[in-house]
This record gives sequence, C-alpha cells and structure tokens, in this order.
Amino acid sequence: MAYFILASIRAKNAEAADKLAEHLRAVKADVDANEPDTLLYHPTRDADDPLAFVVIEEYKDEAAQTKHREGKPYNAFKAELAELVEGSLSLQKLERI
Repeated sequence: MAYFILASIRAKNAEAADKLAEHLRAVKADVDANEPDTLLYHPTRDADDPLAFVVIEEYKDEAAQTKHREGKPYNAFKAELAELVEGSLSLQKLERI
C-alpha cells in the first residue's frame, strides 16, 4: 500500500541551507532516473524562511523506500546531515484518506 513521508529539515545557517538544497536536487535527480516505485519526491524550501525545507515523498511500498535509502545521492546527503541540520529531522508517515 502506498504511503507518504513528510520530512521537515532546518539548516544550521545559510551556507548549510545551500548545501542541503544541492543534496536534495541530487537526490531528486536520482529518484527520477532510478526509482520508478518512488511515486513522488518533491523537495521544497520555505519562501519566507530559507533555512527551512520540507520534502514530500510517496512510496509504492516499503520496498520502494528501502531502495530509495540505498541510493548513492541519498547516502551522500545522509552522511553530511549532522553537519548541516539544526536539531534532527522531523519525519511523519502519512496515508491517503
């Protein structure tokens, strides 16, 4: 059954925010090219707060999310996360109603 992940991320500073944006664009490109069962991967940046990001993801199933987590760009992003993010990620798993 398909489900959504809503990830909220806050960068430590403007330089970290720019690096986060680069990583998110790279992950998006990889998803589009290699993950047909990731039904949606939409990284966004708050128009009024350039340090705030929200990523909206939809996966066909758990296997699709597992494949996503194995992607090279995702793991490059994850490796630098602690340096770039203020606090921790906020993740919500959502289902369609």
